[in-house]
Amino acid sequence: MGPIRLRRPSAAVAPWLPIYYLVTALLLVSLVGSSKLEATATRIQQDAGGAYDMQNDEAAADVSSLDSFHGHARLQSRGGRGLQQVMKASPPPPPPPAASFRDIGIRAPVIAIGMASVPGTHKYLFTHRALNSTHALTLGTVDLDTNKTTLINSGYEHFCAGQLVLGDGRPILVGGYNANLVLGDGRRIVSVYNSVTNTVSKLVTMRLQRWYPTPTRLDNGSVLVVGGTAELDKGPPLPYAELFNPNNPGGGTVIVDMPLMFKQNAGNNWFPFINQLPRGEVLWWGNRAGSITTTNWTLVRDLPPLPAEYTFHTMYKYTSAVLLHALKPDASGAYNRFTLQIFGGAPVSLRATTPASNLTARLDLWYCGAGLKSICDGGWIIESMGAQRVMGDASVLPNGKILYHGGAQTGRAGLKTGNNNYLAERPAANSIMYDPEAPLGRRFTLTAHIGYARLYHSAACLDLSGNIFMAGCDMCGPRMIMRGSGFTVSPDGDKDYRMQLGIPAEIGQGIVRPTISKCPTIVGRGREFRVPYTYGGGRRVIGASIAAPCAVTHSINMSQRVIFLPLVSDDGKAVTLRAPPLNQPAVAPFGYYMLFLLGENTVTGRTYSEGCWISLAEKV
Repeated sequence: MGPIRLRRPSAAVAPWLPIYYLVTALLLVSLVGSSKLEATATRIQQDAGGAYDMQNDEAAADVSSLDSFHGHARLQSRGGRGLQQVMKASPPPPPPPAASFRDIGIRAPVIAIGMASVPGTHKYLFTHRALNSTHALTLGTVDLDTNKTTLINSGYEHFCAGQLVLGDGRPILVGGYNANLVLGDGRRIVSVYNSVTNTVSKLVTMRLQRWYPTPTRLDNGSVLVVGGTAELDKGPPLPYAELFNPNNPGGGTVIVDMPLMFKQNAGNNWFPFINQLPRGEVLWWGNRAGSITTTNWTLVRDLPPLPAEYTFHTMYKYTSAVLLHALKPDASGAYNRFTLQIFGGAPVSLRATTPASNLTARLDLWYCGAGLKSICDGGWIIESMGAQRVMGDASVLPNGKILYHGGAQTGRAGLKTGNNNYLAERPAANSIMYDPEAPLGRRFTLTAHIGYARLYHSAACLDLSGNIFMAGCDMCGPRMIMRGSGFTVSPDGDKDYRMQLGIPAEIGQGIVRPTISKCPTIVGRGREFRVPYTYGGGRRVIGASIAAPCAVTHSINMSQRVIFLPLVSDDGKAVTLRAPPLNQPAVAPFGYYMLFLLGENTVTGRTYSEGCWISLAEKV
């Protein structure tokens, strides 16, 4: 909010001067003391020449034109009645917590350094690391329907591997390493999980050794692998990316040249953010800048670098959460707008007490023509979250909101140093909900206390229930937990095997939600399909979304994608929806998705149903 300018009364009303100052003082005390004023958001726009234009998004106000802030009445009059209106306006009750948390009552088989959904089931695959020279059961599964867990011998060490779910529903582990003689060196190995046999086997051998890589599935089913390193926590960065066809594993990989701007900014290129855009282009984000290419690897355009005002780094070990917002169709059914967002991060520092980033950076982009260079952007929007965060996980909800969960307030990612010192401190006691549709300055709300610290080597995924499933921590010992902060300390020292659900307020206790009566099994791209439902009190469904299966590690969800679907009709018993279009196959590459129906607005946002698995096919 800009400064409030108070107009001094003219000499003609001098007799009212004491009353004027008294009322003014009371007004200021009311506004400041309410603690409800939002932090000013600053829009930073970059033009093609690299210059930045900074402007306050909330205009400065004076007493005669004071807009309402969280319920304070707008003052239209210059006289005493208008001032009385402000003084009598009571502040609204505080909003309910954006989410609550509960323990699911079972113990994880391993620490969830990585976590992947197993489509068609309610199971998750966890990836940990070998803890000693005889420890081979480094993978585990959790079934939330049966509460059963299993342990799996991975054959190869996939510590800090990239995670992905293929179009046929099989999770894969890409690269990874730990100096452990009991398991094979996993740096060149892509392994695949078979949920029927509950085993893992080698799928592909890559050309280069890769630890900390990012795999991305393209719309033709192939997998692009970017980044990683051959050495233990050091460079040099690898010279090229690789592409392979999981349906032809014997064909090996193809070398892919990375765009120059991306390479120049990605540093050692650990866990970059790579994603495919609606018309098939590939977005490459590396620390503070990036590029967009075709799938023939021709440059479409470079992305504007983060402005100087965003002083933080975003790639591991200064771990931000990076994602695309939920994709929405326009009136024609086409998906022509998309948004890149970065949550948190950290400055380059070796101190565990160095404050993490309190900012997010948002870049709205859209197709502005039919040609190759036809992607425009609105410039970076830098917003304050009101709290520092590094190592949090960001999950896009079925209603488009984003839960930024866990993380630390200071330090950076990494295991303890040789002298037993942590690299991060002060775990976040509350997670943050972000509403991309809210006005600037009003997009962030806090959750209830999260209960368990979630720091280095934890993970979070959107679950079929519509909740966020969260697990893991490798560096959450008693020394890490702030005294009196409300955390429950893990019984296992630094490691935390407890698992939770984060429950967004929109689907919390007492909320009436739609219920899918029968889930379609296979949906054809571009085709209309019906979904029967029930919704208490004669309520109507207002839309639907699909969400790709989760595959996350180190705050980068490598499979995350939420797509809103056009609603064709609703007769109160079934809703007719339209699948993503044939002429934009990259909006939703073929494969498995969770389908959710959207219901009415609640106090905090739009509610939604529990999900069900569907398979999106090229043809039915």
